[in-house]
Amino acid sequence: MLGVEEVLKEVLVKVTPRREEYEKVWSLITRLCDKLKGVAEEHSLKIDVEVEGSVAKDTWLAGNRDIDIFMLFPKSLPEDFIRKYGLLIAREAVKRVGGSYYETYAYHPYIKGLIEGYEVDIVPAYRVEPHEVLTPVDRTPYHTRYVISKLTQDMKNDVRLLKQFMKGIGVYGAEIKVGGFSGYLCELLVIHYGSFLNVLRNAMEWRPWRTVIDIEGYYSQQELRRLRKVFGNSPLVIIDPVDKTRNAAAAVSLQRLCEFKAAARMFLENPSIEFFFPPPPKLLKPEDYERLRLRRGSTFLVIEIPCPKLPPDILWGEVYRSLRGLRRLLEKYEFSVLSQLAWSDEKSVVLFFYEVHSDKLPVVEKHVGPPIGAGEREESFLRKYLIENAEEVFAGPFIEGGSWIVFKRRKISDLKTLLSERSLEAKHGTHIREIFAKKQHRVYVNEEVEEILRRHERDDFNVRLSQLLSGTYSWLKVACEEVVNEEKHVGN
Repeated sequence: MLGVEEVLKEVLVKVTPRREEYEKVWSLITRLCDKLKGVAEEHSLKIDVEVEGSVAKDTWLAGNRDIDIFMLFPKSLPEDFIRKYGLLIAREAVKRVGGSYYETYAYHPYIKGLIEGYEVDIVPAYRVEPHEVLTPVDRTPYHTRYVISKLTQDMKNDVRLLKQFMKGIGVYGAEIKVGGFSGYLCELLVIHYGSFLNVLRNAMEWRPWRTVIDIEGYYSQQELRRLRKVFGNSPLVIIDPVDKTRNAAAAVSLQRLCEFKAAARMFLENPSIEFFFPPPPKLLKPEDYERLRLRRGSTFLVIEIPCPKLPPDILWGEVYRSLRGLRRLLEKYEFSVLSQLAWSDEKSVVLFFYEVHSDKLPVVEKHVGPPIGAGEREESFLRKYLIENAEEVFAGPFIEGGSWIVFKRRKISDLKTLLSERSLEAKHGTHIREIFAKKQHRVYVNEEVEEILRRHERDDFNVRLSQLLSGTYSWLKVACEEVVNEEKHVGN
């Protein structure tokens, strides 16, 4: 087994860009920035063009194809103006360097250029002082400057190690789809703790909803305790050094925080390069699906809808709301849910998967009524089930445990019927709700789910479903294998 330093040395060789990569990236950046300035001048506009993100801070990973360029407009211009001319300038500049583009949306629209194999986000923002921020993206240049001012070359390499570690264990990315750690957050953690290994050692001690990290020491301990309540929904709080009112870790979910804590401990105890570069995931073959389902003895359910045309963060916000809403609907009608996941290619389809105990419930259900002596409620219950709805009653009313009960016909006892007739009772985002309202959803149960698997045999849905039903975290398997191998070695 390799020691931790040997593992890190091997990983660093893989994740550090080579000289040719630097030259190619900066050649493209220089040409594109010149075009952006040139097009702006043609429209009598003076803008600053700055490179932001990991490329500017030299914390990017080898093979990374993402570049961030900001066009900074004077703060005197109205927001509608910079949106209009920001898009116009970016489109024309991308065309002039031979690329293609499409428009996407964060706080406001921006252009994503596809140039020589790179994805370049060209974002309009305001040129302002930190305390004058007008839009969320206006902070980004100050994030870049702060990180550059704090990181040594060794620390830049530690950021690369931390990013790749988080990628390997599946917690990297602040987008709603992931709910994990951003690149900027990785940089702040290395700045605060000094190295990759120190980040892992300290992360093991983080306590959800208790840990607050204030790198620049803006607040006293008493103030931090009060501030913890302000950021109450975030399990981890890291005060943004550029804006002390902002939590730089706001995107980190409890799930990803706990996965990172656990993987950090496992790696420190049993270091392996596979934490950074996990082995290829096992795919669930359609021919193995039925065997797996029968072995579990449960019911598999997939709800398929067409994918609404939305920016990724808005889409995933709606997808996760529907995932939770549909689960509550199932449980409201007593279909017990064992596990769930949502998946989308973000273009044509969204899939909701649930594993439930059964797709059919007994027609009879036991309904508990009011306690004995409850006055009007008691009278109403007896009148309802003895007279008004007597045809729905199998037996009762009876008295049990101090209350009235009745055995009556269940309103819905079939999973497909529930999702056909009551899907709008679930809480959905606006666009997904419209899809269910138009009956554009399709429901697949048990054997029918194999059709979905065949259609998605080689994409990420298969990977995630396979892990959910017959796997575990790849890093956990690696750690356990290291322990077993060590025990065998000691035994010999």
